[in-house]
Amino acid sequence: MSYYKISGEKSETARVIIIDESDWSIESNTVVSGSGAYSIDTVASGTKLVLARASDGWLEGYGSVEAAFVYEAEPVAGPTRGVWGGGWNDSSAVNTMDYVTIATTGNAAGFGNLSLVRYYVQATSNGTNDRGIWAGGSPDPYSTDVIDYHAISTTGNAADFGNLVISLYATGTTSNDTNERAVFGGGQNYEDDPGDQGIIDDTAYRTINSLGNAANFGTLTYSRYDSKACSNGTNERAVFGGSGISPAMDYLTINTLSASASFGDLSELCIVDIAFDHTRGTAAATSNGTNERGVFGGGYVYCDMIDYITINSTGNATQFGKLTVTPFGANYGRGDISATSNGVSERGLFGGGEYYTSPYVLDIIDYVTINSIGDATDFGNLTASRGRSGACSG
Repeated sequence: MSYYKISGEKSETARVIIIDESDWSIESNTVVSGSGAYSIDTVASGTKLVLARASDGWLEGYGSVEAAFVYEAEPVAGPTRGVWGGGWNDSSAVNTMDYVTIATTGNAAGFGNLSLVRYYVQATSNGTNDRGIWAGGSPDPYSTDVIDYHAISTTGNAADFGNLVISLYATGTTSNDTNERAVFGGGQNYEDDPGDQGIIDDTAYRTINSLGNAANFGTLTYSRYDSKACSNGTNERAVFGGSGISPAMDYLTINTLSASASFGDLSELCIVDIAFDHTRGTAAATSNGTNERGVFGGGYVYCDMIDYITINSTGNATQFGKLTVTPFGANYGRGDISATSNGVSERGLFGGGEYYTSPYVLDIIDYVTINSIGDATDFGNLTASRGRSGACSG
């Protein structure tokens, strides 16, 4: 990866804010002590707006500043294998898992089975530490508190890990990568009666490399279900986006137990011709880890849009591109889709999903380059059509 710098002179301690003029996202927000020369060496190439603000309110700014090249870092390998598991095949829940090599396009192969047949299961991992976990879901019609785990680099069946705090399906799930903490947010609880659809605002957490049950973490800003989550990995921020109720996003600090805070909203500019609210529930979410970009793709109502956010900077999502056009009509996308990525290696995959008209459930896998805005490209196919599944990588 290439690193660039912004440098200059200042007369006193100040907060230096660097804004990328290509998309107006904040790349750096750093307090630099003392007077004299300063240099911030971790920005991308391109034209920047640089602001320096002192504690007494003094503010100075310069626009159209070109970042200077510093050095070329050795590439850092991200996860190499993506896994999809569980889901709905348009007639019943399934427990099968598929896998792909993320860097190489092609069709998925069989991986093994989850311990329980279920859909609306969510997954995350501890990245290159190689453990995937699968949380909650619906064995149909009820919810479950089961958490499974497996080694991502070795095909085979998942085993029992522990339990969520309560039975849930459609709970947003992500982690701080090799720092070993998974977080679970929101979801629906069908304890004994399918008519009792309790939607929660609770969050929970679990240490990924140690078997056991989840514990309470905090709360989201409101009760939500069908939301998805991504993170900036070891930089410790998780973002939960969309739901069956609202396009709002929340964020929390993964290594600190606390309530979440408002982040911004996903886009609602989906291209659909059916009359429902466009809340982006069941959208898929993934990220390029510490490179700080999260992407959300698809969602109800059958949306083909991909949005992106800068994870370490709150604000509304911006349009990134579109999922591949299905052969069934350019005005339809897909919901109940799942995503994963190889992190800092910059490839995100969107797999499976459900469509508004026959054949309803899809086996499509798309990919994007997360740090480059544009439409998705065909990657290959899952071993069978499925929606409402989970996905992770390692």
